[in-house]
Amino acid sequence: MCSSKYIIIKNVNIISMANKYEKLEQNKTIIIRNNHIESINNDDKVQIPSSSTIIEANGKFLIPGLIDMHMHCYQFLPIGNFKNEGKLLLLNGVTTIRSMWGYHLGPLHPVIKAKEKTKNNTLSYPDIYTAGQILENKPAIFKNISTIVESEIKAKKIIIKEKLKGYNFIKVYHTLKKENYKYIAKYANENNVKFIGHLPKCVNIKEAIKYGQHSLEHLAGYINLFEKIKLDKSKFKEQIIITSDSEIWNCPTLVVIEKYFPIKKVDEYINTEGIEYLSPKIIEQSKKIINKARNFLATTESDYNAIKELVFNLYNSGAKMVIGTDSNNPLVIPGFSMHQEMENMNLCGISNYDVLKMATINAARCLGKENEIGTIQEGKKANIVLLNKNPLENIKNVKSIEKVFLRGNIFDRKSILKDLESKKR
Repeated sequence: MCSSKYIIIKNVNIISMANKYEKLEQNKTIIIRNNHIESINNDDKVQIPSSSTIIEANGKFLIPGLIDMHMHCYQFLPIGNFKNEGKLLLLNGVTTIRSMWGYHLGPLHPVIKAKEKTKNNTLSYPDIYTAGQILENKPAIFKNISTIVESEIKAKKIIIKEKLKGYNFIKVYHTLKKENYKYIAKYANENNVKFIGHLPKCVNIKEAIKYGQHSLEHLAGYINLFEKIKLDKSKFKEQIIITSDSEIWNCPTLVVIEKYFPIKKVDEYINTEGIEYLSPKIIEQSKKIINKARNFLATTESDYNAIKELVFNLYNSGAKMVIGTDSNNPLVIPGFSMHQEMENMNLCGISNYDVLKMATINAARCLGKENEIGTIQEGKKANIVLLNKNPLENIKNVKSIEKVFLRGNIFDRKSILKDLESKKR
């Protein structure tokens, strides 16, 4: 990692994501100052400031930093060995994450603490936007570490408290009863804080939209991941029309969903990219969890194909969509899973450019940060990634990362890899 007052990237091809349709801006020079893009010019019309770090791109490709919109941050928890999480994310071009669980550990709020460190540029980790504690009803899934909301008063108190602590979102869970879900919606809306997450069984998509839920995770409302999956394709068309006419965002997380279908044997996932950064103990635990879940969740490969068709039809209808991974779930590896999910979306029939949109500017809009991140434009933060190959030709080329730029720092992929190699398992 290095930092400089001025960073100059010369002779670079930019995929800015600021255009509605695919566009490549060739032979540009970008001047970065104080973590922001100061100017973008033709390569032969730029005066280079003194004391600059100059990077000769030689016709390589620049995209906005990737944004994982469904992440669980384990690096900051006093469990296991997840200290390389931030490095794995940066290695894979992820410059922003949406943490879906803030983890109150008594009086401690470790993700909020980490969020402040990234703001102060004292932590080598992507920028963090985070939900607070998971809100549930009994019988709760996480009975010892989630928050039980069983009254209007409790709903009001927890939402005010979460906002004051600095959480960006309220996280709802599928165990909530309808009346308590409605209380959470009421006070979240009154306090101007968005609520996101699962969808209670007793709430349908039309109601979620009515009450103002900001994003649906894991295709909630279309399928139920938390019981034997029963697809009702006859309802998909109506649900898609309702969704596409609304402001609600969809975060499918196929990279998690696919683990629960008999497409591959669980042992085949041991060959997944990035698995070498998990300890043998975590790998074995993950395999057991997936096998156990498959016993009561999994259906057929044809059902999974129907889910991919659903994702394409949501996209094709104009529904708002982002990319998230649910990483740190079993065999869902931070950073690497972002690329796996982008490839999954591409396999659903979504174009390379639109997959990139979901991972950049769409995500920024969902976060309400489209004026700061998500595109490469003058005045925006310089959260950007330098690639060796063109991702418009093949979405897998997003993995051809050479450098990542974040908060005025330059992270060289080879250097990160060298550091990680010394700490494997």
